[in-house]
Amino acid sequence: QGQESSVVVLSTVLSRPESLREASAGGECASGAFGSARRFNVAITRAKALLVAVGHPVVLARDCWWKELVRHCASRGSYVGAGADALRAHLRSLGSPPR
Repeated sequence: QGQESSVVVLSTVLSRPESLREASAGGECASGAFGSARRFNVAITRAKALLVAVGHPVVLARDCWWKELVRHCASRGSYVGAGADALRAHLRSLGSPPR
């Protein structure tokens, strides 16, 4: 079992769309950053109070798990960084999350 911390800074190295594998035809997420839903979940749930994810939001939003995290942060006003308007436009172009 992993340890929890009050604050977790999660730094990604995804700065170009080519860094992220394309999602398969079966609807799987690309998840080039972690390779699986389980690893992604572990990474984002270790913070007790604050998760700081550093990365290129438009590139990260190409992955379905990251897209939902970025969308959630943007909708709550907790996205901070350059290109907030471009990010909102990009998320709108991706459509509504699946229910």
